[in-house]
Amino acid sequence: MCDTEREGRAVYAQFKRVMDMMELEYGEDKDEYTLFLEIATNDFPVRLFIRIEWECGRVSIYSHLPFEVGESTREVTNMAVAVCNINQKLWMGNFDYMYSVKSVLYRLNINYRSSILSDDVIKTALFLSHAAIDKYDDKLYLLSKGKIKVEDVTK
Repeated sequence: MCDTEREGRAVYAQFKRVMDMMELEYGEDKDEYTLFLEIATNDFPVRLFIRIEWECGRVSIYSHLPFEVGESTREVTNMAVAVCNINQKLWMGNFDYMYSVKSVLYRLNINYRSSILSDDVIKTALFLSHAAIDKYDDKLYLLSKGKIKVEDVTK
């Protein structure tokens, strides 16, 4: 086993330990160094993934929001503008509008190579991921259905 994989396994174990301390229920795919948990939002059940990408020394926390964005120029433009506006307000992480698959992804990456990843950083990353998804998932969904205007997403 190489040093980068050993370091990745240690980060994976640390995430599990912190999530156990937080009393979070989660599943795992050990072969893919991935943990996943269902997070409750005010609107949708959302699955949050935590993937240790040991080859590049990164933790990727991400979630695909459970709706599709339409194909019209207006729907595409509105979603792209809304995602940009939201990202300007976030402290950590970002939303990505993935035009090719008509979906919105939340993502937060943490590089850990040659550094110490504290339990507090892990807790903060999990908290901020949940908070961002919870705050914006319903607004992005309503925008995708034409129920609100793009400027209402960040109000």
